[in-house]
Amino acid sequence: KPILGGEVNVENNLVSQQKTKLYVNKSEQSPTLGAGDNLLPSIFFLLSAGSLGKLAFDIYNSSLPMTIGIWSLFFTTIAVGYDNFIIGLGKPFFSDAETNKKQFDLLKVLSYPRFT
Repeated sequence: KPILGGEVNVENNLVSQQKTKLYVNKSEQSPTLGAGDNLLPSIFFLLSAGSLGKLAFDIYNSSLPMTIGIWSLFFTTIAVGYDNFIIGLGKPFFSDAETNKKQFDLLKVLSYPRFT
């Protein structure tokens, strides 16, 4: 039977979905930080946090009148900068957080309420 304009051939769609398979190969690498691990994302997030800290400092010390909009911008900049700082610390300092309860609890406290 031909498929008309808005009709969907559900049978063929289900058959094609059943044929799709996803394979994941588990890496043999250690979960701890080693010499070959890529720290570039962490460096990027830490640099971003530093630049947002400088931006927050400049907003606070600017000649702009301290209106509710400026204060909102200031605190939002601090929040995003802190968030990027915690993300940047993740790989180098909390790489075992999935298996190490102490590291997980510390990371949970540092990232509250964002990631809890």
